[in-house]
Amino acid sequence: MKKTAVQEFVVFALLVACGVAGRFAFLDTPNFTPTGAIALFAGFYFSQVAVAAMAPLAVLILSNLWLPMYNHPGEMVAVYAAFLLAVGLRWVLRGRFSAPRFAFCVVVPSIAFFLISNFAVWACNDWYAPTWAGLGECYLSAAPFYRYMLAADVLFSTLLFGVYGVALSLTTRRRLAEVRVPRERR
Repeated sequence: MKKTAVQEFVVFALLVACGVAGRFAFLDTPNFTPTGAIALFAGFYFSQVAVAAMAPLAVLILSNLWLPMYNHPGEMVAVYAAFLLAVGLRWVLRGRFSAPRFAFCVVVPSIAFFLISNFAVWACNDWYAPTWAGLGECYLSAAPFYRYMLAADVLFSTLLFGVYGVALSLTTRRRLAEVRVPRERR
């Protein structure tokens, strides 16, 4: 289906608005945010990688205007980079969309976010010893938060891709109904 610039703008704006609202709606549940799902869907939906990358970045930048600041600029860079990895999974979903590919792409971003963001917490702060044991302690302390990120990625990715699938199906059906079938000559 060919997308117009207006359609892409509307989808972009809706993704950013939902992402910002979602970050505030679930403040009481740590790491439960639609940002990973938005990054994954943006990578799949938008034809240009730069536009896809701007969607999760816009969500983070706008919501971070009101949310508490990161403890260190390195943490912020790590968080932003981790979400961009989800956009990079576009090649997996765009090749041939299937349930196993979708499941892979939903699980990988939360694992990457966990590994990258907590490594940054360990490296940029003096909360943990600068040793392998300190890094292990950092990951162990963060483990309970991983389940929230994974749950959010599964829930919001399923919703985003599901709504897109339904919209695509309805649009395709309507277009097929508009096509006139030539009558047979007798």
